[in-house]
Amino acid sequence: MSATLQRVLELSLEYRSPTVARYLWQLDDQTRRLIEATSDATPEALAWQPAAGANTMGMLLAHVAVAETHIASVLIEGRPESDVLHVLGIGPDDDGLPLPSGARPPGSSRARTSPSSTSCCARARASTRGASRAP
Repeated sequence: MSATLQRVLELSLEYRSPTVARYLWQLDDQTRRLIEATSDATPEALAWQPAAGANTMGMLLAHVAVAETHIASVLIEGRPESDVLHVLGIGPDDDGLPLPSGARPPGSSRARTSPSSTSCCARARASTRGASRAP
């Protein structure tokens, strides 16, 4: 018989609502798994493209950070535009998405390393946490 795994979620009172705290917990869990799965990736692995026009892991990791930062700024904080460049150090279009059919990844994504991708995701999450705290 398999063992039952039970997780107890202790919600922080520092966020706007219990629902926001639960979503942040879920985002943290997913990001932890993503970082664990990609932490040993070399720059070559992050830049590998299965076919021209296909996304690389580096592009997708950057896109996750860009999208999260944009959503936190615009949807949670209500800003007219997000400040992706200030928060992440890369612009909103520096993830290279969408990549035109048959294209190679942009130079900025080819230079990404696993630590810089991890750092980018961490800065995005810090921004989301800041935007989600109770006023």
